[in-house]
Amino acid sequence: MPRLLLGLAGTLLALVAGGQSQSRPDTTPKPQTPPRSRSRSRPTVTPHAEPRPNAPTAPTTTPTHRRLLTPQGRIHVIVPRGLREGAAVFVFVHGHRTSADEVMRRSALARSFLQSRVNALLVVPDSPRDRSEPLRWPQLADLLSVAARGAGVDSPPDGPIIVVAHSGGYRTVARWTRHRRLRQIILLDGLYGAVGTFDHWLRASRAHRLVAFGAGTHARALRWARSVRGAAIMARPPRGPRELDWNTRHAPLLVLHARTTHAALGRARAVFDLAIALGQLEPLDAPRAWSR
Repeated sequence: MPRLLLGLAGTLLALVAGGQSQSRPDTTPKPQTPPRSRSRSRPTVTPHAEPRPNAPTAPTTTPTHRRLLTPQGRIHVIVPRGLREGAAVFVFVHGHRTSADEVMRRSALARSFLQSRVNALLVVPDSPRDRSEPLRWPQLADLLSVAARGAGVDSPPDGPIIVVAHSGGYRTVARWTRHRRLRQIILLDGLYGAVGTFDHWLRASRAHRLVAFGAGTHARALRWARSVRGAAIMARPPRGPRELDWNTRHAPLLVLHARTTHAALGRARAVFDLAIALGQLEPLDAPRAWSR
Protein backbone atom coordinates (compact mmCIF):
# COMPACT_ATOMS: atom_id res chain seq x y z
CA MET A 1 0.00 0.00 0.00
CA PRO A 2 2.74 2.56 0.77
CA ARG A 3 4.32 1.71 -2.57
CA LEU A 4 1.00 2.33 -4.33
CA LEU A 5 0.60 5.72 -2.63
CA LEU A 6 4.16 6.66 -3.53
CA GLY A 7 3.48 5.72 -7.19
CA LEU A 8 0.33 7.81 -7.34
CA ALA A 9 2.12 10.76 -5.79
CA GLY A 10 4.90 10.48 -8.36
CA THR A 11 2.40 10.42 -11.18
CA LEU A 12 0.61 13.54 -9.88
CA LEU A 13 3.90 15.38 -9.49
CA ALA A 14 4.85 14.49 -13.07
CA LEU A 15 1.53 15.76 -14.41
CA VAL A 16 1.83 19.01 -12.48
CA ALA A 17 5.39 19.50 -13.67
CA GLY A 18 4.32 18.80 -17.25
CA GLY A 19 1.48 21.31 -17.05
CA GLN A 20 3.81 23.95 -15.63
CA SER A 21 6.36 23.34 -18.36
CA GLN A 22 3.65 23.81 -21.02
CA SER A 23 2.42 27.07 -19.50
CA ARG A 24 5.87 28.62 -19.35
CA PRO A 25 6.75 31.01 -22.16
CA ASP A 26 9.19 29.77 -24.73
CA THR A 27 12.48 31.49 -24.04
CA THR A 28 14.36 29.75 -26.82
CA PRO A 29 15.96 32.40 -29.02
CA LYS A 30 14.35 32.63 -32.46
CA PRO A 31 16.29 33.32 -35.63
CA GLN A 32 16.06 36.90 -36.77
CA THR A 33 14.19 37.43 -40.06
CA PRO A 34 16.15 39.59 -42.48
CA PRO A 35 14.65 43.01 -43.26
CA ARG A 36 12.63 43.32 -46.45
CA SER A 37 14.58 44.33 -49.44
CA ARG A 38 13.73 47.73 -50.87
CA SER A 39 14.56 46.69 -54.39
CA ARG A 40 11.90 47.57 -56.95
CA SER A 41 11.54 44.11 -58.39
CA ARG A 42 8.01 43.64 -59.65
CA PRO A 43 5.97 40.54 -60.37
CA THR A 44 5.49 39.80 -64.01
CA VAL A 45 2.65 38.37 -66.03
CA THR A 46 3.41 36.28 -69.07
CA PRO A 47 1.06 34.48 -71.46
CA HIS A 48 1.63 31.29 -69.39
CA ALA A 49 1.20 32.82 -65.92
CA GLU A 50 -1.89 33.09 -63.76
CA PRO A 51 -2.27 36.86 -63.36
CA ARG A 52 -4.68 37.16 -60.43
CA PRO A 53 -7.12 34.91 -58.58
CA ASN A 54 -10.85 35.45 -58.40
CA ALA A 55 -10.96 37.19 -61.77
CA PRO A 56 -14.41 37.87 -63.22
CA THR A 57 -15.96 35.94 -66.04
CA ALA A 58 -18.32 37.38 -68.64
CA PRO A 59 -21.00 38.49 -68.33
CA THR A 60 -19.72 40.67 -65.51
CA THR A 61 -21.96 42.23 -62.88
CA THR A 62 -19.62 45.08 -61.93
CA PRO A 63 -16.93 46.92 -63.92
CA THR A 64 -13.48 45.46 -63.40
CA HIS A 65 -10.16 47.26 -63.73
CA ARG A 66 -6.97 45.19 -63.81
CA ARG A 67 -3.47 46.68 -63.80
CA LEU A 68 -1.07 43.99 -65.01
CA LEU A 69 2.70 44.07 -64.61
CA THR A 70 4.58 42.38 -67.43
CA PRO A 71 8.16 42.34 -68.72
CA GLN A 72 6.95 44.63 -71.52
CA GLY A 73 5.46 47.13 -69.08
CA ARG A 74 2.04 47.75 -67.57
CA ILE A 75 -1.29 46.87 -69.14
CA HIS A 76 -4.60 48.27 -67.96
CA VAL A 77 -7.64 46.13 -68.76
CA ILE A 78 -11.22 47.31 -68.19
CA VAL A 79 -14.19 44.95 -68.38
CA PRO A 80 -17.50 46.86 -68.32
CA ARG A 81 -20.55 45.62 -66.48
CA GLY A 82 -22.76 43.48 -68.68
CA LEU A 83 -20.08 42.49 -71.21
CA ARG A 84 -21.68 40.01 -73.58
CA GLU A 85 -20.74 37.45 -76.17
CA GLY A 86 -19.20 38.81 -79.34
CA ALA A 87 -17.69 41.79 -77.54
CA ALA A 88 -15.17 43.93 -79.38
CA VAL A 89 -11.64 44.66 -78.23
CA PHE A 90 -10.74 48.34 -77.96
CA VAL A 91 -7.01 49.05 -77.67
CA PHE A 92 -5.62 52.50 -76.86
CA VAL A 93 -1.92 53.06 -77.67
CA HIS A 94 -0.44 56.20 -76.15
CA GLY A 95 2.18 58.42 -77.74
CA HIS A 96 5.69 59.42 -76.70
CA ARG A 97 6.72 60.93 -73.36
CA THR A 98 3.94 59.29 -71.40
CA SER A 99 2.86 55.86 -70.13
CA ALA A 100 -0.22 53.72 -69.69
CA ASP A 101 -0.40 54.71 -66.02
CA GLU A 102 -0.27 58.40 -66.85
CA VAL A 103 -2.92 58.05 -69.54
CA MET A 104 -5.28 56.27 -67.16
CA ARG A 105 -4.64 58.78 -64.39
CA ARG A 106 -4.79 62.04 -66.34
CA SER A 107 -7.15 61.41 -69.23
CA ALA A 108 -10.11 59.83 -67.41
CA LEU A 109 -10.03 57.24 -70.18
CA ALA A 110 -11.56 54.52 -68.00
CA ARG A 111 -14.49 56.70 -66.93
CA SER A 112 -15.16 57.83 -70.49
CA PHE A 113 -15.05 54.25 -71.72
CA LEU A 114 -17.52 53.03 -69.10
CA GLN A 115 -19.83 55.99 -69.68
CA SER A 116 -19.91 55.17 -73.38
CA ARG A 117 -21.52 51.82 -72.54
CA VAL A 118 -19.94 49.85 -75.37
CA ASN A 119 -19.79 46.08 -75.52
CA ALA A 120 -16.01 45.90 -75.58
CA LEU A 121 -12.93 45.11 -73.57
CA LEU A 122 -10.60 48.10 -73.12
CA VAL A 123 -6.85 47.42 -73.23
CA VAL A 124 -4.27 50.16 -72.58
CA PRO A 125 -0.66 48.91 -72.78
CA ASP A 126 2.64 50.64 -72.25
CA SER A 127 4.25 51.64 -75.54
CA PRO A 128 7.56 53.34 -76.43
CA ARG A 129 8.21 56.67 -74.72
CA ASP A 130 10.35 57.90 -77.62
CA ARG A 131 11.26 56.95 -81.17
CA SER A 132 14.56 55.30 -80.19
CA GLU A 133 12.82 52.77 -77.92
CA PRO A 134 11.89 49.41 -79.48
CA LEU A 135 8.26 48.38 -79.67
CA ARG A 136 6.89 46.85 -76.46
CA TRP A 137 4.21 44.74 -78.18
CA PRO A 138 5.14 44.06 -81.82
CA GLN A 139 2.52 41.28 -81.94
CA LEU A 140 -1.07 42.25 -81.20
CA ALA A 141 -2.03 38.62 -80.51
CA ASP A 142 0.48 38.41 -77.64
CA LEU A 143 -0.89 41.58 -76.03
CA LEU A 144 -4.50 40.42 -76.27
CA SER A 145 -3.65 36.99 -74.86
CA VAL A 146 -1.99 38.48 -71.77
CA ALA A 147 -4.74 41.08 -71.32
CA ALA A 148 -7.53 38.49 -71.57
CA ARG A 149 -5.96 36.23 -68.97
CA GLY A 150 -5.35 39.18 -66.71
CA ALA A 151 -9.06 39.97 -66.91
CA GLY A 152 -9.99 36.39 -66.10
CA VAL A 153 -11.06 35.49 -69.64
CA ASP A 154 -9.85 32.30 -71.28
CA SER A 155 -9.34 34.03 -74.63
CA PRO A 156 -9.88 37.52 -76.09
CA PRO A 157 -13.44 38.36 -77.18
CA ASP A 158 -14.25 37.30 -80.72
CA GLY A 159 -15.68 40.63 -81.89
CA PRO A 160 -13.88 43.17 -84.08
CA ILE A 161 -10.66 44.81 -82.92
CA ILE A 162 -10.52 48.61 -82.90
CA VAL A 163 -7.21 50.32 -82.24
CA VAL A 164 -6.71 53.98 -81.36
CA ALA A 165 -3.20 55.43 -81.49
CA HIS A 166 -2.15 58.88 -80.39
CA SER A 167 0.90 60.54 -81.90
CA GLY A 168 3.94 58.21 -81.92
CA GLY A 169 1.74 55.23 -81.07
CA TYR A 170 1.24 54.84 -84.83
CA ARG A 171 4.53 52.85 -84.97
CA THR A 172 3.06 50.05 -82.90
CA VAL A 173 -0.22 50.02 -84.81
CA ALA A 174 1.58 49.85 -88.16
CA ARG A 175 3.00 46.48 -87.05
CA TRP A 176 -0.44 45.28 -85.98
CA THR A 177 -1.94 45.66 -89.46
CA ARG A 178 -0.99 42.02 -90.03
CA HIS A 179 -3.63 40.85 -87.52
CA ARG A 180 -6.59 39.37 -89.41
CA ARG A 181 -9.27 40.63 -86.99
CA LEU A 182 -8.17 44.25 -86.93
CA ARG A 183 -11.13 46.13 -88.38
CA GLN A 184 -10.66 49.80 -87.56
CA ILE A 185 -7.76 52.14 -86.83
CA ILE A 186 -8.24 55.63 -85.42
CA LEU A 187 -5.14 57.82 -85.55
CA LEU A 188 -5.26 60.79 -83.20
CA ASP A 189 -2.78 63.13 -84.85
CA GLY A 190 -0.73 60.03 -85.55
CA LEU A 191 -0.14 60.05 -89.30
CA TYR A 192 3.55 60.88 -88.98
CA GLY A 193 4.68 57.93 -91.04
CA ALA A 194 3.90 54.41 -92.30
CA VAL A 195 1.35 55.82 -94.75
CA GLY A 196 2.25 53.08 -97.24
CA THR A 197 1.63 50.38 -94.59
CA PHE A 198 -1.74 51.82 -93.65
CA ASP A 199 -2.68 52.26 -97.30
CA HIS A 200 -1.87 48.61 -98.04
CA TRP A 201 -3.94 47.45 -95.05
CA LEU A 202 -6.84 49.69 -96.08
CA ARG A 203 -6.98 48.23 -99.58
CA ALA A 204 -6.65 44.61 -98.39
CA SER A 205 -10.28 44.32 -97.26
CA ARG A 206 -13.53 46.24 -97.66
CA ALA A 207 -14.13 45.67 -93.93
CA HIS A 208 -11.13 47.82 -93.00
CA ARG A 209 -11.69 51.43 -91.88
CA LEU A 210 -9.17 54.08 -90.94
CA VAL A 211 -9.95 57.43 -89.35
CA ALA A 212 -7.30 60.15 -89.49
CA PHE A 213 -8.32 62.57 -86.75
CA GLY A 214 -5.60 65.17 -86.98
CA ALA A 215 -4.36 68.62 -86.12
CA GLY A 216 -0.70 68.84 -87.14
CA THR A 217 -1.04 65.82 -89.44
CA HIS A 218 -4.27 66.96 -91.10
CA ALA A 219 -2.56 68.22 -94.28
CA ARG A 220 -0.83 64.86 -94.79
CA ALA A 221 -4.13 63.04 -94.30
CA LEU A 222 -5.78 65.24 -96.93
CA ARG A 223 -3.05 64.42 -99.47
CA TRP A 224 -3.47 60.72 -98.78
CA ALA A 225 -7.26 60.95 -99.10
CA ARG A 226 -6.91 62.15 -102.71
CA SER A 227 -5.51 58.75 -103.66
CA VAL A 228 -8.09 56.64 -101.81
CA ARG A 229 -11.29 55.94 -103.68
CA GLY A 230 -14.35 56.63 -101.55
CA ALA A 231 -12.47 58.62 -98.90
CA ALA A 232 -14.57 61.09 -96.91
CA ILE A 233 -13.56 64.39 -95.34
CA MET A 234 -15.38 66.13 -92.48
CA ALA A 235 -14.60 69.47 -90.91
CA ARG A 236 -15.35 68.15 -87.41
CA PRO A 237 -16.08 64.79 -85.77
CA PRO A 238 -19.71 63.62 -85.94
CA ARG A 239 -21.86 63.93 -82.85
CA GLY A 240 -23.77 60.77 -83.63
CA PRO A 241 -24.82 58.32 -86.36
CA ARG A 242 -27.43 60.74 -87.71
CA GLU A 243 -24.70 63.09 -88.88
CA LEU A 244 -23.17 60.39 -91.07
CA ASP A 245 -24.61 59.55 -94.45
CA TRP A 246 -24.11 56.09 -95.96
CA ASN A 247 -21.01 57.09 -97.95
CA THR A 248 -19.28 58.61 -94.94
CA ARG A 249 -20.21 55.72 -92.69
CA HIS A 250 -18.71 53.17 -95.10
CA ALA A 251 -15.77 55.24 -96.31
CA PRO A 252 -12.51 53.30 -96.11
CA LEU A 253 -10.70 56.47 -95.05
CA LEU A 254 -12.35 59.21 -93.03
CA VAL A 255 -10.38 62.43 -92.49
CA LEU A 256 -11.44 64.67 -89.62
CA HIS A 257 -9.99 68.06 -88.77
CA ALA A 258 -9.37 68.35 -85.03
CA ARG A 259 -9.68 71.92 -83.82
CA THR A 260 -7.74 71.27 -80.64
CA THR A 261 -4.15 70.79 -79.50
CA HIS A 262 -2.02 67.76 -80.17
CA ALA A 263 -1.89 66.82 -76.48
CA ALA A 264 -5.63 67.27 -76.01
CA LEU A 265 -6.32 64.74 -78.76
CA GLY A 266 -4.73 62.06 -76.58
CA ARG A 267 -7.45 62.69 -73.98
CA ALA A 268 -10.37 62.90 -76.41
CA ARG A 269 -13.46 61.12 -75.23
CA ALA A 270 -14.99 61.44 -78.69
CA VAL A 271 -13.15 58.35 -79.96
CA PHE A 272 -15.66 56.03 -78.28
CA ASP A 273 -18.65 57.91 -79.66
CA LEU A 274 -16.97 58.01 -83.06
CA ALA A 275 -16.44 54.25 -83.11
CA ILE A 276 -20.10 53.72 -82.20
CA ALA A 277 -21.22 56.14 -84.91
CA LEU A 278 -19.18 54.26 -87.50
CA GLY A 279 -20.86 51.00 -86.52
CA GLN A 280 -17.78 49.22 -85.22
CA LEU A 281 -18.68 49.29 -81.53
CA GLU A 282 -21.98 47.96 -80.25
CA PRO A 283 -23.68 49.56 -77.22
CA LEU A 284 -24.14 47.17 -74.30
CA ASP A 285 -27.92 47.58 -74.38
CA ALA A 286 -28.22 47.07 -78.16
CA PRO A 287 -29.40 43.87 -79.89
CA ARG A 288 -26.82 41.15 -80.48
CA ALA A 289 -26.43 41.82 -84.21
CA TRP A 290 -23.64 44.15 -85.25
CA SER A 291 -24.44 47.26 -87.24
CA ARG A 292 -22.20 47.06 -90.27
